[in-house]
Amino acid sequence: MFSPCMFGQQSHTVYNVSASQLCCHIAAHVRFSRPHLTLGEPAFVTTAAQSSTSPKSSRVPEYDVARVVSIALVILIHVIAPYVAPETRELGRTGVIGLMSRDLRFAVPMFVMLTGALLWSRPLGGAPSWREFFSRRLTLVLVPYFVWSAIFLALGARLGIKPLGSAGMIVRDLMLGTTWYHLYFVPIIVGIYFCTPAAYALFHRSVPALLIVATAIGVVVPIALSRLDLHPAAPFKLVSLVALFLPYAAVGAWYANERASGSRLIARTWPALLIAGLALRAW
Repeated sequence: MFSPCMFGQQSHTVYNVSASQLCCHIAAHVRFSRPHLTLGEPAFVTTAAQSSTSPKSSRVPEYDVARVVSIALVILIHVIAPYVAPETRELGRTGVIGLMSRDLRFAVPMFVMLTGALLWSRPLGGAPSWREFFSRRLTLVLVPYFVWSAIFLALGARLGIKPLGSAGMIVRDLMLGTTWYHLYFVPIIVGIYFCTPAAYALFHRSVPALLIVATAIGVVVPIALSRLDLHPAAPFKLVSLVALFLPYAAVGAWYANERASGSRLIARTWPALLIAGLALRAW
């Protein structure tokens, strides 16, 4: 099973709340003005060498804040998870806790938005070459992922929580991040990494086009795959999960472009976006 903190365990849930979460995410990333560029024109004109050789100068403080807040909220979601389980719903505080659990789930898509902002908007994903980009990213992510997956598989089998299945089941769990419930997010991020070259090419041509294409993929692909009986199912389920999160990465790239261009659009509209997002979530 996927993590209880997963954003929308059913595709219809994802579609119902995505608009409100996008509003809340954008409102959370306010940055004030700099010289304005034409709408849709990418503001990032630095070379890959400049991006990779001056990491300190290109660091964005609000991205660090958003990352820390998202990490804290994910931890909080897991802490209160037992109080929203079916067997504990009779508790008097469950209504408030359930509301918190639901409304804090923007934390996971926030990580994807940060990935889009930091990678999809930069030439070669901020690396000197695509080869180095994939080598570095996959090493940093997959090595600890496989190590911790092995640890959780061993612990699950030892404690009798998750019996060790066949080799095929282990491969499936590794592909979907279900060796333990909270690891599902790692394969999704890896999938977004693999989308980076195409995403940046589209971003460089037209930022609105990137938003439209990513949103279309995020809506059409999961619905289409859910109606097909495809085998083996695991690779197609992973494709569906990655597709669901692509719109968030595209919004992150759009935000990075707005910030770099100095547009005051977000600075002027973030209160309305925040109110709209919270209202949609409550509704």
